Amino acid sequence: MRWLLLLASSLAAADLDQDTLPDKFEQQLLERFVPRFMVSTKDCDVLPAEFARHESAPRPVSRNGTLYGFVTLRGEGEIELHYYHLWARDCGRGSHPLDVEHVSALLRNPNPDHAAKHWHAVAWMAAGHQGTICDTAHGARAHLLDAAKQGPTVWISQGKHASFLSQKLCSRGCGGDRCENMQPWRPRAVVNVGSVEHPMNGSEWIQSKQWALKQKLRPEFSSSVQTVIAQSEGIANLYPVLVPVKATVFAGDATLDAVGTGKRHAGGGVATGASSVAESLKKAKRAVSSFLAGR
Repeated sequence: MRWLLLLASSLAAADLDQDTLPDKFEQQLLERFVPRFMVSTKDCDVLPAEFARHESAPRPVSRNGTLYGFVTLRGEGEIELHYYHLWARDCGRGSHPLDVEHVSALLRNPNPDHAAKHWHAVAWMAAGHQGTICDTAHGARAHLLDAAKQGPTVWISQGKHASFLSQKLCSRGCGGDRCENMQPWRPRAVVNVGSVEHPMNGSEWIQSKQWALKQKLRPEFSSSVQTVIAQSEGIANLYPVLVPVKATVFAGDATLDAVGTGKRHAGGGVATGASSVAESLKKAKRAVSSFLAGR
């Protein structure tokens, strides 16, 4: 009997991804704060996919609405949760196979322990079109979203799958996003992928170069991001310097491919685009001021 008790205790404290947080505790956090997702009934890829286990490359096996989670310890009393909805394909503007999108939460506990019920979210952020001029990254304090002890409602754009913390924001970017004909999606399961160095639950494919998932498995709530969110009375654009550029691209109806991939300069969040952006600027010059006025 004694060895059974020892085995149970060992399993309860298992830490397969070697990040100092017990796996059972991580799963409890992921399930407690899972967002309420809204997806389009007309999405060409239907639902996020489940991927084959123990394979080095991502291979979707079913579009059954599986959600993947990532948990990382930031420091004493701070944890980040990431929720990845992974799609077999992006079928909007600039379509491509495999699509990695996510939302993240910053959790705190003034007296850190491994009891999920004692942790609360202080901020949420949603991402889309990362690394491009049309980057939609935005965030808000958790209580403004009624999401300090639970997940917020997250809207997923049709075909492009960018994440939004409000339906209204979905149509205001330049990535061709639309959140129409929406219905709730309840994830079939929340699977903890572990860490980059030590994948869990058969998710070795997180290391694959076929998609951008590996680069996104890292803390996101930098001090600058936290400051922007803390100072906002609503949902904050995390890269406000890009707003005029995004507005011109939106007004000029340039595609996501046309604007190309941008570069974010350290500390400034400034992006530079391809030469086609200049053409969009010319086409949209007169529309920019009116667009921003109604933003």
